[in-house]
Amino acid sequence: MSACGGSAIGGKNKIIFLILIGIILITTGASCSGCGTKKDGGVYRSDDRAQNWTQKSFIEQVKKKVTTMGSSTVLSLELDPTDANIIYAGTKGQGIFISKNGGEDWDSTAQKTGNIYSINVDAHDANIIFATNDYSIIKSVDQGATWEVVHTDSKKKNFTKVIVDTFDHNKIYAASLSGIVYKSMDQGNNWEIKLQLEDDGIKNIFMRPDTRILYALTESGNVLKTITGGEIEGSITTPNEVKFKKQENPVNKAWATIFTAEHNKKWPTAKNAFNFFIFKNYPNIVFMSTRHGLLKSIDDANTWVEVPTLIPLEDADNEKINNLIVDPIDSNYIYFTIINSNKIYKSSDAGDNWQFIENFPSTRYVNTMIIDPETPTTLYIGMLIPEEKKGLIKSK
Repeated sequence: MSACGGSAIGGKNKIIFLILIGIILITTGASCSGCGTKKDGGVYRSDDRAQNWTQKSFIEQVKKKVTTMGSSTVLSLELDPTDANIIYAGTKGQGIFISKNGGEDWDSTAQKTGNIYSINVDAHDANIIFATNDYSIIKSVDQGATWEVVHTDSKKKNFTKVIVDTFDHNKIYAASLSGIVYKSMDQGNNWEIKLQLEDDGIKNIFMRPDTRILYALTESGNVLKTITGGEIEGSITTPNEVKFKKQENPVNKAWATIFTAEHNKKWPTAKNAFNFFIFKNYPNIVFMSTRHGLLKSIDDANTWVEVPTLIPLEDADNEKINNLIVDPIDSNYIYFTIINSNKIYKSSDAGDNWQFIENFPSTRYVNTMIIDPETPTTLYIGMLIPEEKKGLIKSK
């Protein structure tokens, strides 16, 4: 009797003890941003061509309180074009962070709120940074110490991309889920509409090394191309391009779809692109992920060939190929990730053979990946924390 009673009292005491320990940890500051079930988010770095990864999310430690980005969803990563040790991380709801030592530690910038889907540093003046903040474009002229809103989407839809022209840094392009591509000719002071779709958002835009050539990837999977920076004057359509539905808007005349009748006949399930990739170090080479599989063009999206991967043709994972990167120095190395997973694939022989990177040290999703152009053995990944729904984390 007494033994049973002692056991019951011990159980109650154990619960009380655990509660007290939790209170002590909170009140004494022995806690961290990123502790618990979400501590494996933030940023990861590999120094051996994606074989092994280490979390790089430390912010600061004050006494016993450690602050990290371990509980952050990283929506975008950007390297300073003049110093690859300087990295910007755009987050979900927490603004923009900066690291000046290759991710070893991070500081918050003056932009401490907002969903930052895109960051672009001016290649002519690295103090100048443009970023998307929900449905606004923001600009800093002092490496993130201060920010100002320079443009807001007319339909209050999120901006998905902002790009500074690498040839003429007065020209800025921005894409929105409202279906609009905006262009500024004066460093973001004034903006004009250069593409406007009525029922199709712009998922991403890409700029060729010849900065007059841009591609726009729409939410429906269409890929549009302009060879004049969106300007109607001087715009031409190459013989194998088919004009897309203009929707009676004159600004759209500078754009044409890349999908031809021949392409659609050859690959019926490849007429919609889920992602599109270009590389400034390799003129005219582009990749495109489709339901059919991964396609590659070496003539600026005019003709295409299949690129076999470890993913079978017509497999649903082909639609999720993301963050495709080609090594800027040795094009034999190619990487890509799979949306809503921590899957990373790597080729060391220009896509002839592929390796699946096993044991990635995070249960979170790989959201964005970049490569150091100066030391391409180094790559960075930003993680996505799956949204919680009704108290449960969505499964993969």
